[in-house]
Amino acid sequence: MDIEMKQISKRFGDVTANDRIDWELKTGEVHGLLGENGAGKSTLMKILDGIVRPDSGSVQIDGNEAKISSASDALSLGVGMVQQHFSLVDSMRVYENFLIGDRRRRVMIDKDKLCEEITALSVSTGLKVNPRSFIGQLSVGEKQRVEILRLLYRQAKILIFDEPTAILTPQETADLGLRLRQLAGLGHSVVLITHKLREVMEFCDRVTVLKDGKKVATLAVSRTSETQLSNLMFERELALTNYNRRQPSNRVVMQIVSLTVAGNNGLPAMSDFSLSIHEGEIVGVAGVAGSGQRELVEAVFGHRRSIKGRVILFDRDLTNKPPASFVDLAAYIPADRIGVGTAQTMSVADNFALKHYRQPPYSWGPFISAKNVRRFAGEQAVSFKIKFSGVGALVSSLSGGNVQKLVLARELAFDPKVIVAELPTRGLDLETTQMIHKQLLLHSERGCGIFLVSEDLEELMKLCHRIVVVSSNRMAGIVDAQAATREEIGLMMSGGGPKRKGTSGESNGG
Repeated sequence: MDIEMKQISKRFGDVTANDRIDWELKTGEVHGLLGENGAGKSTLMKILDGIVRPDSGSVQIDGNEAKISSASDALSLGVGMVQQHFSLVDSMRVYENFLIGDRRRRVMIDKDKLCEEITALSVSTGLKVNPRSFIGQLSVGEKQRVEILRLLYRQAKILIFDEPTAILTPQETADLGLRLRQLAGLGHSVVLITHKLREVMEFCDRVTVLKDGKKVATLAVSRTSETQLSNLMFERELALTNYNRRQPSNRVVMQIVSLTVAGNNGLPAMSDFSLSIHEGEIVGVAGVAGSGQRELVEAVFGHRRSIKGRVILFDRDLTNKPPASFVDLAAYIPADRIGVGTAQTMSVADNFALKHYRQPPYSWGPFISAKNVRRFAGEQAVSFKIKFSGVGALVSSLSGGNVQKLVLARELAFDPKVIVAELPTRGLDLETTQMIHKQLLLHSERGCGIFLVSEDLEELMKLCHRIVVVSSNRMAGIVDAQAATREEIGLMMSGGGPKRKGTSGESNGG
C-alpha cells in the first residue's frame, strides 16, 4: 500500500507541530523518520494512525482519499502503530490478547483454530511466539513480536514503529531490523521513528528529516550519511564520536552492598546487588527494561525500602533513609522527569529552587528570596539553553527536552560528588543528548562518582568506565566499557555468556 500525505498542518495552541508537510510512503519500503524533539514526527504519524486529527491537509491510500478519525478507522484501512509502551495484559495468554479490541470476533471462539492461525502467521513472518504462553512470561522482544503479530492478524499493511529498539538488547535490535526488512519484502510498508542514526542507516531504504514542524528533506539512505542527516536535523555539524574518559581515583564515594529490593508484587526485583563507585568514575547499568533497574535506583535514593543490604555514601550508612538524607550529598536525575523530577503546576523558578531553597542566598531562615531564586533560574536557563517564555512560566508548558535540562541544571548546580542518573537521555534528540553527556563527563573530571542507568547500550559504552550487566533481576557481571563488545553485553543481558570477573563490584580497583 502506498501512502501520500498532502499539506498536513496541525497546531496545538501557539505551537505548530506540522506545517504543510508533504510525505509519502511506498509499498515494500522501510522509511525512517528523524527529527529533534518537537520536530513533529510523532504528530505526523499519529495523524496517519487516527490518534490526532489534522487542522488541514489530506491522506491518500493507494490514490484514494482516506477519512481517518480514529485508530479503529486507521486499522480498518490497513494502518497500525506499535507504541513504545505495549498494550498487552500480562495475566492473559497471547491468543487472548489477540481478541482484545477485535470487533470482528463473535461470542463463540474456537481457541485451537485461533492458536493455529497465530502460529502460522508467526512462522511465515519469522516472528515466532507460542500463542498459549502468558504475556507475563515473555521477554520484552517477544512481547514486541506479539504487538506486531496482532496488527498483522488484523490485516495491517502499513506498520508504524515508535522508537521500537529503546527496550531491546543489541541482539533483539538486530533481529527486529531483520524482521522489518522481511515484512517489507512481503509487501508491507514500514515507518521507523527513531533518534538513532545508526538504525536508519542499517534498516531503512529512505529517510525523511523534520525540523520545527517542517519537512527538510527525504533521502535515499544509500546516498546519505550519519553526518549529513545530523546536519539536516540541527542545521550545523554535531560531532558523532566517542568521548574521552579520565582515569578515576582509588577513593570510594558510593557503595552498594548485597542490596535486595522488592518489587510492587512483593517479590525480589533486584537480588544481592553489590558495587563500589570511585571518585571520578562513571559506572553504568545495562539490562533490558524490567530487570530491576528502577527498583534498584529507588532503593539507593531512598524512594523504596530494601529487604537487605546497605547503601553507603562517603562512609555514611543511608540504607532505608528518607530521600531528604540524600539531597545534600548526591544529585538525582530520575527517569520520570514529569512525575518525580519536577512539579508541573509550579513555575520554572520554583522548580529550580526545590533542591536549594533551604540554603542562602535563596533563603534566610524561614524566608525565601524570590528575587534570588528567579535570578538563579535565569542564569541556569542561559547556561543550559532551556527554552521557555519566562521564569514564571509553569513547567507543564515546557517540552520534554527542556524539562530534562531543567532537572539536570538544578541537580548539577553545586558540583555534587555523587550523581545517580536514571535514563537521563531517553526520548531526547541528539543535541540535547550530547549536552547531557558532556555535563556528566565534566562532573566526572571534577571527581564526581556517577551511577548511570540507561537502556541505550551505545551511551553506556561511550561514557562509562565499567558497565554492570543485569539479567533476570540479578547481576550478570561487570565489564570494562572500552574492552567489551555490544554482542558480549547483549548476550549477558539476555542471560547468556560468561560471567566476568568483578561481579562483586571490586574489579579494576573497586
